[in-house]
Amino acid sequence: MDPGSLSQSSLWGPQPIVGVVAIRTADDPGFAPSICARLNSQDALVLALADADVSPVILARCVEEGAAGIVRTTTKTAALADAIRALAEGASVLSYTDRLSLERTLADHRSDLRRRRRPFTRLTAREADVLSELVKGHHAEWIAEEFDVSVSTIRSQIRAVLVKLDCHSQLEAVALAHEARWGGPYDIINLDDDTMAFSGAA
Repeated sequence: MDPGSLSQSSLWGPQPIVGVVAIRTADDPGFAPSICARLNSQDALVLALADADVSPVILARCVEEGAAGIVRTTTKTAALADAIRALAEGASVLSYTDRLSLERTLADHRSDLRRRRRPFTRLTAREADVLSELVKGHHAEWIAEEFDVSVSTIRSQIRAVLVKLDCHSQLEAVALAHEARWGGPYDIINLDDDTMAFSGAA
């Protein structure tokens, strides 16, 4: 066989696959990290292409799930092509400083999340059930009928929820649950969960 007819891949082995994951501001916070993880599991080199205002927490989750670099959508096409080429050639696209900064951002985010969620661990199972229904927009009378108990029992449980969460109203308790990304009575606090990386996190 003429050596000149050998392909580059047969000489140097399979060429790496670079997957570019577009991250839009309006996307579900868990979408991009899950795609990065999937590509990484298939031995692809992952480059995140993110809108300028995408939360650093989401970018940090992408890196944690295997993204080897981050490029903003405002980057010129030639620079994006250079980043893809650099990844394919085994060069580093994400600096050590940037990676460390993202790791700290994610650690701070999770620490804040633990603090926000701690009060919910004080609720009994039934109080958590009641709060979950309030979060869904149901009123005390509906909850009482659903749980087959008296309205006064539900109101008593609502008062207990407010005391334990240090809230002055049902509206405040519901807002607190949203801010903490509390998932309801059966919520297991998994701080690696993509849904924790809420949009707008600094």
